Amino acid sequence: MRLDKEIQEAVLKELEFEPSINAADIGVTVHDGVVSLNGRVATLHEKWTAEKITRVVAGVRGLANDVVVSMTAGDLRADPAIAHAAANAIGWTSALPPDAVQVTVRDGWITLTGSVPWPYQKIAAEHAVEHLYGVKGVANSIIVES
Repeated sequence: MRLDKEIQEAVLKELEFEPSINAADIGVTVHDGVVSLNGRVATLHEKWTAEKITRVVAGVRGLANDVVVSMTAGDLRADPAIAHAAANAIGWTSALPPDAVQVTVRDGWITLTGSVPWPYQKIAAEHAVEHLYGVKGVANSIIVES
C-alpha cells in the first residue's frame, strides 16, 4: 500500500504532465488513499481531465473532486448561446435518435433530459456537450428505457 505522500506526489506529477490543464490551479490532498482535488479551473474539461488522471494513479482508493469551474468575465458565455450550441451538438450526434434529448441551460450548467433506448446513447449525449465553450457543468438526467 502506498503512503499518502507518495500518492499525492504521483497525482501532482501526472497533473503537471497533462498539457490540457494548468496543474498550478489544482490542489491535491490525500488521506488514507482518498484524494481531494480543489482549486479553480477555467473549463469543465480541465476539471474532468484532472479527475480522470487522478483515478488511474496507483493507490487512489477514492476521489473528491471539489475543483470549481470559474471563468473570467471575458470567458463567460450567455446561457442562450450555450443552449444553442448544445442543441446543435446533440442534433449532430449520430448516436442519438432525433428529438430524443432536450437541453436546458442555467448559469452555464447544462441539464440533459429525455429518453433513449440504450445506455451508450445517454453517454454520447453528455460527451457531445461537455467540451462546449462556457459550460460549467452537465447534469445528465436522460432516462434509458429498457
